[in-house]
Amino acid sequence: MYQYSLFIYAFNAKFARLLQTSGNFPNFEFIQLLIYALMKDNDWKQRLNIVYSTNPDMQYDTDEEDSVETLPPEKQKLKIMLDRKNRKGKEVTLVTDFVGSDDDLKDLARLLKTKCGVGGSARGGEILIQGDFRQKIKDLLISLGYNAKII
Repeated sequence: MYQYSLFIYAFNAKFARLLQTSGNFPNFEFIQLLIYALMKDNDWKQRLNIVYSTNPDMQYDTDEEDSVETLPPEKQKLKIMLDRKNRKGKEVTLVTDFVGSDDDLKDLARLLKTKCGVGGSARGGEILIQGDFRQKIKDLLISLGYNAKII
């Protein structure tokens, strides 16, 4: 029992409660999950440039980007265009000027790709759809409430 209590002491309070309430010592997979959860919260890589601070109130400033709020579909002014440059002559439909988070952009791209039945990608406020689907994408976006314009 002594070795188990040392093991419990090694973890912080919330995981120690989990171990004490289980009754018997947990299996190896459970221990791996606990260790992973503890390591996941470790932010030492974000503090590599800080050497030492004597200030007890020192807060480490991380350069986290402020998340961009996604504009409602009525306020989005999307531009749809056909592009062949630097693509070995293959046509792609570009949807540009999306203002919002990357997750919302990827969700919209996933919807457009499934409706068109083709592949594509979404990065940096642009959705790339393989092939010439300008009119179909415009109709889909207008039905979703977006302001879309073919250029």
